[in-house]
Amino acid sequence: MDIGATLSRAFEITIRHRSLWLLGFLTSLLAGAVNLPASPINLSPSALLPGGLPLLDEGDSRLAAALITLLCVLVVLTIILAVVGVIAQGGLIAGVGQIEEQGSTSFGQAWSAAARRFWALLGLRIVLALPVLGLLVLALVLFGGSLLPVAFAAVRGEETPDLGSAGTSLLLLLCSGCVMICVTGIYSVLASALQTFGERAILLEDLGVISGLRRGWEVLISNLFNVILLALVLIVLNALFSLITGLVLTALALPATIGGLVSSLSAEGPQTGTLIFTVLMFVLVALIGALISALVATFGSAVWTIAYRQIADTLRRSRQLAAQPA
Repeated sequence: MDIGATLSRAFEITIRHRSLWLLGFLTSLLAGAVNLPASPINLSPSALLPGGLPLLDEGDSRLAAALITLLCVLVVLTIILAVVGVIAQGGLIAGVGQIEEQGSTSFGQAWSAAARRFWALLGLRIVLALPVLGLLVLALVLFGGSLLPVAFAAVRGEETPDLGSAGTSLLLLLCSGCVMICVTGIYSVLASALQTFGERAILLEDLGVISGLRRGWEVLISNLFNVILLALVLIVLNALFSLITGLVLTALALPATIGGLVSSLSAEGPQTGTLIFTVLMFVLVALIGALISALVATFGSAVWTIAYRQIADTLRRSRQLAAQPA
């Protein structure tokens, strides 16, 4: 794999094909897990019946119904955003693949190609998340087990529970927790690499979840040194680019911030012109930040897609040569 050529080609695709920028923006905006805000309804003890059921008056009932409706809307919105994020990330992969094979792409073509493979992409993420969920369940079981001596002592009515056993259990829990954290960290790195190449196997070679996972592992392990080297180069580039971008955006936002503060603290109060200028500057900074995020996401996805194609083509040629009679 030629790392220099890969980076150069990815940069060229990112600059020339603006149809990928929207997909890049959606990917950067919706990447990662979306945490729903908790909205519990706190009731005072006087609002409970002797049987333990909440007793709500008409106003509380309307408030509870409104909160439940809002929670349902947030759940549905989160699901929609998660679906859009998966398809957008897949669309970047499919779009770069179409550019490399056909010479061009469009937002609709890339989106459609990713939407057709949505369930495979989602299945891949679920399969890779299962070990982490298993470790979480194991951690909860160990935590519950460490509290059993104290719980048994409380049930038996002992005034002085066996703190020695509880302390031993907690010490074992802390040791096992450290081990789990290390294992989870190592697995997260591996799972991220497998997702990166597995998604490309699904979209570029039309494979299923398990076969795409196997193919991604094959591509990863066959050129592991270059993959690690490319990842390190991208980390350094992202760090430098983030630093430069942060300085530029800060320089743009600073005059507007200072002007707004000076205007608000003046004896005459905030000036309309200053407020309009401040708002426009912050909107400009937000737009520039969104464009930069889209470009970074597009470039990163293009780098890994081109790298995958190079490694996969090398493996394919090696198999063809091996299959030829001597």
